[in-house]
Amino acid sequence: MNQPVSTLSGTAALEVSFPMDGAPLAFGVAAPAFILQVDSCLTPLELIHDACILLRDGRISAVGGASAFVDLEDIPRIVRPGGMAIPGMVDTHIHGCGGYDLMHVVDRPDMTHMSTHLARHGVTSFLPTVLASSPTELLRILEALARQCHVARHGAVPVGINLEGPFINPLKRGTQNAEFIRKIDLGETRELIAAANGHLRIMTLAPELERASELIELLRENGVEPSMGHSLADEEASIRAI
Repeated sequence: MNQPVSTLSGTAALEVSFPMDGAPLAFGVAAPAFILQVDSCLTPLELIHDACILLRDGRISAVGGASAFVDLEDIPRIVRPGGMAIPGMVDTHIHGCGGYDLMHVVDRPDMTHMSTHLARHGVTSFLPTVLASSPTELLRILEALARQCHVARHGAVPVGINLEGPFINPLKRGTQNAEFIRKIDLGETRELIAAANGHLRIMTLAPELERASELIELLRENGVEPSMGHSLADEEASIRAI
């Protein structure tokens, strides 16, 4: 008896890992129809063994057991024994990888190497994460990253921006440069949000700082998720921020 086929909608966000024989395949760019056959496929509902995934024009159109696809002989098939297909992972906090530093995006806007490196490790989308810097430089970095967001490319796709600072506690700055950590400035925050052109998703702040509540309200009004971090907030300040 043929196994059932699940039909799915939405752009393909699939990571396929292969044992020993090279890099994974990450899908997200339009391509002709083909079938990918692997030992197992993890879906939001189940783990399918001896699985096939049908892709048309860069989109997953069906997933199921291999026996359900035996009549589709006219569609090219990639068979990967020992392979596993899983939903692509999302990295929400990353400063760079594969030799690429996101703080240098203004002078090095080509993120292709980083995108392909992430795809090799199962990541299909990510939030480029920016450290504290001077007000002028932060604006330049956010503008440059905004131009890269949601651009179709081979490998992982940047789908928003994570801003880690600059309104954090200098006593908990970690590796951040103390020179660029500063008091909360709502005017600067508005400029940062505008520079990101709708792509700022997360901003890390220390809730014990003066005007933190106003900053949190401003971020929420603009669709940015406030994140507590690099902080010495006590219980009262934490609850007030939440």
